[in-house]
Amino acid sequence: MKNKLNIPFLKSITALASGSIIAQIITFIASPIMTRLYTSEEIGVYTLILTTVSMFGGVICGRYDISIVFEQEEDKVLPIIKLSLIISILASSIISLGYGVYYWLSGKENQSYLVVVVFTLILLFTTGIGNILISYNNRKREYPLMTSVNIIRAIGKNLTIVILGLLKTGSIGILISETVAQVLGTNIQLKSLKPHFKELFKVSKQEMALVAKKHYRQPVYSVPAIFANSFSYSSINFFIESLFGLSVLGYYSMSFRVLGLPLSVISNNVSKVFFEEASREYNETKQFKKSFCKTCLFLIVISVPMVLSMLFLAPPLFGWIFGHEWKVSGYYVKVLAPMFGIRFIVSALTPGMVICGKQKYELFIQILFALMSVVGYITTKSAHLTINQYLIIISLSFFAIYIIYFLTLLTYSKGSIKRFDV
Repeated sequence: MKNKLNIPFLKSITALASGSIIAQIITFIASPIMTRLYTSEEIGVYTLILTTVSMFGGVICGRYDISIVFEQEEDKVLPIIKLSLIISILASSIISLGYGVYYWLSGKENQSYLVVVVFTLILLFTTGIGNILISYNNRKREYPLMTSVNIIRAIGKNLTIVILGLLKTGSIGILISETVAQVLGTNIQLKSLKPHFKELFKVSKQEMALVAKKHYRQPVYSVPAIFANSFSYSSINFFIESLFGLSVLGYYSMSFRVLGLPLSVISNNVSKVFFEEASREYNETKQFKKSFCKTCLFLIVISVPMVLSMLFLAPPLFGWIFGHEWKVSGYYVKVLAPMFGIRFIVSALTPGMVICGKQKYELFIQILFALMSVVGYITTKSAHLTINQYLIIISLSFFAIYIIYFLTLLTYSKGSIKRFDV
């Protein structure tokens, strides 16, 4: 194990994961309070609006924000940042208005059209800024800084949830808390970028056009791939609401929230370190097998016991922690645990597709996820299946696709393919 996992790798992950662990502990402590201050329907309404942000958040900058990490020429970084920011502003405006129209036409009366548009716009735009700053901080290896921001945001979000819950503000209170979390810590993230503000504003259209052309595979291949991946999970929320109602969506969202803890605490942070290390390894050796195997081993050691504990302990723990009525969320966790276990491993390794310039193959795999999400919905609706049966279909089909994804990444990590400029 010591030979496979070197000290800098572990230090980088520890620096990032420590903040995420503290942040998620805060979130976990606040969750039982949240389930007692808000109804499952109010949480369902919040989930429905946040789903749009999740669906588009990863591509709100046209995926040019990812190029900030692996761009080899330092003078190209600021043009990429400005390009990402402009795309984020335009995309946030268009998407928020579009979703507001959809919400209004669908006849939902839980929240007003204006509330949906305003919160969607704010959350999408702040997500875009966050994506840019995370990539810049990652490029500079500012892991302690990223850690402190995670903690600050978790405290601010959950404190706001509790206070507004006591004031009986309903789903609006949860949305406000999400906004607070997005804004807090931004000033800290800007610390190393602030000295370059004048240069950033002076970046010309020609400079942005050059980096846009150089990294064109990001919007052409990576955006559809990431959106397809986001759609495959986000659409589940829409489908559950359509098939089973807001209350069931609220229960499912809590199970998804808990299953997402390991991804937030470990997998996402490991992915950032893997991206930076694998990029350097590829630039030097034209392969990233060493970084891939090291990261994979680290994740498997964590994933296996995590999945086993969820399978046997989830239902009773949910009833005890969140309240008896939330025990049903524990059964959802039990069904989805195997799929989330393999996702925990593979999602951290997905930057490998960007590193070797194979975004078009990533797009194909992500389309499979989106397709199976739709197939699951159609099958459930036509056969009048239960929520558990629907989740079993999703879990098994997604598990199989993740296996294919993993084997594809393993093949590319060996450097036996030609890399394209990304």
